[in-house]
This record gives sequence, structure tokens and C-alpha cells, in this order.
Amino acid sequence: MNKIKIYSLDKREVLKSVTGHYTAECSTTILEIVSTIWYNSEDKEVLHIEEIVNTAYERKCFEFLMWIHDNCHPHISINERRLLMSACENDRVDVAKWVLQTFEQKSLDIDGGTLFITTCSKICYLNYNIMTDHHFNYDTSIMEENWKELGYRLNGTVNWILTTFQIQRLDIISGVLKLKC
Repeated sequence: MNKIKIYSLDKREVLKSVTGHYTAECSTTILEIVSTIWYNSEDKEVLHIEEIVNTAYERKCFEFLMWIHDNCHPHISINERRLLMSACENDRVDVAKWVLQTFEQKSLDIDGGTLFITTCSKICYLNYNIMTDHHFNYDTSIMEENWKELGYRLNGTVNWILTTFQIQRLDIISGVLKLKC
């Protein structure tokens, strides 16, 4: 990007806009824009990056949050516990693994049982929404696809949580019961 053009932009507004439109399809381009703005801004405070981070959490822009941690630290800190919880709830084991590799597991102060139960609840909630969205257009093939997708999520994220964290038997039972939505 041309530096002359960057100086004439309202950088904060550009950051807000690209964060609001962040998708997997355009993540590379958006990260290039953000990178250019970040590295060409002398006063990082005017960018209000914490506002951008909050939007990134809300929109589940995981790669963007990872980039912010890698490039904007110490100007802003990522809430690693929140990122781990959100990654597991949204079936992003790759991001959850990154969090554990990047931050010490002890510093995360995460209870494996809580993570397991929350993830099971979220998966059930998402599945319920899928089912109710298709309730009026009852199509058994769509229903079967959704149940298969739920099964894949269980095999991925939930199994990863079970093998990575120490979880008490009662929490496992509670999580499994949440799946019986």
C-alpha cells in the first residue's frame, strides 16, 4: 500500500470497518491492510486497538486475534482464556492448540471440566438452532447432515478437550447430558 494514501485515511475507521467485514475468504487481504496501518502508525494509541479486539472477539475472527497477539503486544493483550473458550465453543481446535502453545497452560487458569461442559452446551445450542431453523421445512436429509456435523464436532473438539485437560467424571457426565438436548 502506498504510504501517501495511508496518511490521508482515518486509520481507526478503516480498522473498525475491516474487522467488521472479516471473513475467512478475505482474511489475508484484511491482515495486510491491518499490518500496513499498524506498522505505519507512529501513535498506536489513536488506533484504539482494544475496540478492534473486542469486535474481533464478537465476530470470532480467530486468525485476526492471533495476529494481534503476535504483532501488537505489548500495546494490547489478548485474553487467552476467552480466546480458548471461544475457540472450543466454535470447533476451532487449531486455535485452541495455538493458545496452549503460546501461553502457559497454568497461566490460563482454565478448568477443563468447565471448558468441556461449556463446549458441549454450545454445540447443543448450535445444533438446536440448526434444527429449529429447518423445522418448518422438514427435510430428513438436512436433519441427518446436521446430526453428522454434530458428530464430527464431538469427535474433534470434545475429544481434544478430553485428551488435553484433566476432567472429573462428574463434569464428563454433565457435559454428555448437555449433548442430549
